[in-house]
Amino acid sequence: MRPILVVALLLAAGTIAAAEPAETKTAFRAWDVFVESGGETLGAYQVEISYPKAMVKIVGVEGGEPEPFQEAPHYDPKGLKGDRLILAAFTTDTKSAPKGTVRVARIHMNIEGADTPQISAKLMTAADIDGKKIKMTARLAEAKPEEKGAGDEKTEE
Repeated sequence: MRPILVVALLLAAGTIAAAEPAETKTAFRAWDVFVESGGETLGAYQVEISYPKAMVKIVGVEGGEPEPFQEAPHYDPKGLKGDRLILAAFTTDTKSAPKGTVRVARIHMNIEGADTPQISAKLMTAADIDGKKIKMTARLAEAKPEEKGAGDEKTEE
């Protein structure tokens, strides 16, 4: 009869452990958005950020580093609750328009779960300072904690 008692106790312990809710891990992370224009002058860009809305909540968007892109880019606030966010900005300042690799934004996210979500950036369009379409690429890089943001931050209200 002892083996049955041991089995019953183990089953009861497993049921109790299974009934306790699992703790969900939440991490706060920031991702930098870069556009790479090579030798072309960056006048305007539009970048689509895709992310799994079940795991990711965007809690803030701030601007980039070069002067004409220091303010937070334009975006539709509805994108904060979806699975993609489109960022866009432009400048008409010919003296401060940057060339090469430019950090145009930083996105702040709360990420739920232990897995790293698939987050991507896709350049939708870009133009030089005269409004002529140019070929560019976009990419994301996780911001390092010691790096401070350079621009004004917009947060979800």
